[in-house]
This record gives sequence, structure tokens and C-alpha cells, in this order.
Amino acid sequence: MKEVEVKAKINNVDSIRKNLNKIGVEFFKKTTQSDEVYIGNKTNLSKMSARIRLENNIYTLTVKEKLSNILDNNEYEFVTTKPKDTAKLLIALGFKRLIKVKKVRTLYKYKKLSICLDQVAGLGNYIEVEKIVNESVDSQVVQKEICKFLEKLGLTKNDQVIAAYFELILRKKI
Repeated sequence: MKEVEVKAKINNVDSIRKNLNKIGVEFFKKTTQSDEVYIGNKTNLSKMSARIRLENNIYTLTVKEKLSNILDNNEYEFVTTKPKDTAKLLIALGFKRLIKVKKVRTLYKYKKLSICLDQVAGLGNYIEVEKIVNESVDSQVVQKEICKFLEKLGLTKNDQVIAAYFELILRKKI
């Protein structure tokens, strides 16, 4: 399975919430996430990133293998009870600790889409719309489907961001 997503900057969160309600999107949960992000710093890891996420007192390791772009990944995820040992393992495997990303995330469900309204510390408000698909599915087709959904919310291609939050934070620091 792979995760395909589209992300967009939001200027008016209330407007997006109203539009989500209009089309019948179902609220799922609100949560706080704190991610330690790692990137592969060796040639064989250059398309890889990892994160150790703390959410609801549970630590989860996610390793992402970039496919066509940063928002199109094979994703491997599991719970870890030893986050410090997990971090040491990532470093031993050739990953480099990069940055910490904190956000408040409100999750919604609509058909086979996961919709996340994110308030990211130091960045502002974003929406991520994700769909989990078989690896054989064309990611660009899925991204176009997600873009049509975003248009229903009043967002355009100009609002879209093709970058991970950690990349946006690093760009802002430059």
C-alpha cells in the first residue's frame, strides 16, 4: 500500500470547515502530534525519511520511501515502546535527526479520503487530503482526484504545497 496526498495552505480555516460540513465530511478526532523527523543521509537512503511521532502517549515510527514526489510514498509504520532506542537505531542505520514538528490536527473522513486540518507550529494552517491505494495505482490520477475534492472546498492549484512540513519549516529558517 502507498499513501498519496495533496497539501494546501489555508488562509481561512472557518471557510474550509463550512465547506467540509456542506459536502457531508465526517469529523473523526482532534489530536496533538509531535514528530522528530529524520532523513536518510547516505546514497541508499536519499529517498527515505522517518519520523518518531508522539500522539496520545503512544510513539509510532513511520518510514517513508519517496516515489514520484514528497507527497507520494510507500509508508511503513508501527508502534514503538522504546522511542530513544528507536532513534538510536535510525541513526545507526544511516538516518540523521533533522527537526521537530509540532501540530494540532483535526481529522475528518470522506468516502476513502482522510482529511487533516493542521495548525503547524511556526507555519500556520494547512489541509492534507490523503488516500491509501495499492502500489500499482497511478499516483498522479489519485492526486488529480484529490485536487478536484480541494476545489469543492474553494482551494485552487495555487494554494497547493508540494513539500513536507519539515521542509517548509527549514525553508522558513533560511
